[in-house]
Amino acid sequence: MTEPVNRVAVARAVAQIMFKTGCIQFNTQTPFLFPSGRLSPVYLDCRRIMAFPDERRRLMDLAADALFPMAPDALASAGATASPFAALLAERLDVPVIHMNLKTTAVGNPPRAVIEGSLPHPDARVVPVFDIYTLPGSKQPYLDSLRAAGANVADLFVLFDYGMAPCPPTAAARLHALTNWWEVLEVAHLSGYGDTATLASIRHYLKAPESWVPPHGRAANAEGYF
Repeated sequence: MTEPVNRVAVARAVAQIMFKTGCIQFNTQTPFLFPSGRLSPVYLDCRRIMAFPDERRRLMDLAADALFPMAPDALASAGATASPFAALLAERLDVPVIHMNLKTTAVGNPPRAVIEGSLPHPDARVVPVFDIYTLPGSKQPYLDSLRAAGANVADLFVLFDYGMAPCPPTAAARLHALTNWWEVLEVAHLSGYGDTATLASIRHYLKAPESWVPPHGRAANAEGYF
């Protein structure tokens, strides 16, 4: 794991893996309904990769190569969906893994992340691992809790960045993602995973989700992406 990482090639390889395993789905005619009430022509389920050993192994190898230059002393699995990925990556990098759960607090107080485990040493370089990144500030409680415990958190790692909102300056951490919707659309275009009209509609949604209207439904104007 010492070769330079070609990020575009990696992003497109990961997108291919996700298409092959059904992690990514398109449907502009009958959009997906998220819990927030938003309608979406795209759906992502990273957890499906766990059912495909060969593709899972390849994805984790690519992720480990991307993480290696960060020289983490430990990884932090941020949430239940990230836990298996963090465990597989920690095994490849031969580092400890810390599990974190996001807990709600009293009304008016921000949520906080509860750390299960311990840092390998004070000021340890810890990289939190997530399956997806969507909303600005959504990962902040994890960063805050790790730093409060004495960790040095300069980076956060995700398998998939929705690419619809930048990592906020307040996070004070570099966002690293294996792939995003824009690379997915490029792979879809090159590989024939969607027709021209479908891909154009999805691009509209990703650029302006609040104004996207499916062919036979209401505008996708709910708060949030999920």
